[in-house]
Amino acid sequence: GSRKGPIIADGDNLKVKELIADEGRPLVTMTGGKLEVTGFGARWADASGANASFKMSGGEIDFTGTGILNLGWQSRVDPVRSSRGMWEMTGGEVTVKGLEAGVSGNGGIGMIDLHGGTLNVGISRGGLTIRNRSKMDITEGKLVLTGDQKSKVEGYIDDRLIVGYGGKAELAINVSGGKTTVTAIDPNPSVPGDFNEDGILDAED
Repeated sequence: GSRKGPIIADGDNLKVKELIADEGRPLVTMTGGKLEVTGFGARWADASGANASFKMSGGEIDFTGTGILNLGWQSRVDPVRSSRGMWEMTGGEVTVKGLEAGVSGNGGIGMIDLHGGTLNVGISRGGLTIRNRSKMDITEGKLVLTGDQKSKVEGYIDDRLIVGYGGKAELAINVSGGKTTVTAIDPNPSVPGDFNEDGILDAED
């Protein structure tokens, strides 16, 4: 059946110490409002076999505590890569002090779909870490890292741990003002007046 879970919407102003999703297939949807994580951060898919999703289309999330965003967190005694933490953005803004996709040990898999909005990642506990077959896919979203992280990002791109448009697009890396910004170059930019979406402006439109 369809998955149901809590919805954070415009007008909501929430503070929590931790975000934890463990057994089963938990889902949180955020369409607006504000969420502040004041403690040890997030352990998303914190159990063997868990398949947890956070779907964000608007609003703001700010990790103000000591913790980072962990995707695919599980015990060393669990089967390897048996948990999956999904972070799916089509809008909004998330600010974390660090992000670990595919946590060490027997860590699970972390998948980030940055299809809109902005994901800001600091330098705490290694800053951005992607491992264990985890992946970040960027389309219309923007990844902003603290400091000059160009070489790290290039390594992730070479290993196909960060891709654009599912691997169909090139990624642009810009280092400026103490930040590294990563965006995808749309492989099929729209042409004004191209109503049949064939990439050509002609009589067929």
